[in-house]
Amino acid sequence: MPRGNNNNLIPGNERSHREATENGRKGGIASGEARRAKRDRRIRLEHLVATVIDKNLLPGDIKHLNGTADLETIIDLALVKKCQSGDIRALELYYKLRSRDPLVSARVREVDIKAQELDLREKEQKSDSDNALIDDWLDGIADD
Repeated sequence: MPRGNNNNLIPGNERSHREATENGRKGGIASGEARRAKRDRRIRLEHLVATVIDKNLLPGDIKHLNGTADLETIIDLALVKKCQSGDIRALELYYKLRSRDPLVSARVREVDIKAQELDLREKEQKSDSDNALIDDWLDGIADD
């Protein structure tokens, strides 16, 4: 719900086709920028963690990193430092930033398990019906 002065807003169904197309294009461009920023953050965080592990550095040793550290890198270093100290919230944020949210992963595993169970049930039902057909056929042969 928009905040502020709602009187000057024009609903989407009252806009022209051209305006709707332009707004959709702007939204697509903004979405791409957001996806790229998220990807870049994830890649930077992975490189930072690899650097910390490879060089056996403490996250406070920024001077060992190549180039100059920008604000986002410093924030990521602080996140890695908190993760190393065992902060659970920091670990949750780290996994979310790397698109490996434990809750989402657990839900995906749960759905996979249910799908496998369903497949097994279907196979059992099919084999039961096949066995019934074979039994009927054998009974028909025995009766002759």
